[in-house]
Amino acid sequence: MTNSSGTNLDRVAGRAAASPRDGASSAPSHHYRCPLGRLQPTRPDVDVIKRDGWRDQGILVVSLDDERLDWTERELVKRIGERLYGRKEDGHVER
Repeated sequence: MTNSSGTNLDRVAGRAAASPRDGASSAPSHHYRCPLGRLQPTRPDVDVIKRDGWRDQGILVVSLDDERLDWTERELVKRIGERLYGRKEDGHVER
């Protein structure tokens, strides 16, 4: 990088300037894999958790926005939810 007077700013800062003419690139030649990367949690598959809950414990988790439901099924789920937990109003549930 040069300034308006033509001085190479990389050399002034104590770094060797890599130019395309030299054949050097600014990217490192190797990739360091951090050992902590394997400790990062992976996002669970929500549908697998729902399926296992239904199969193992008989717990059904259904969203009214699920595209796999038709209108009749959606209304049935909505009525069951309202009967058990009350009507949904402004994001909270009345009991």
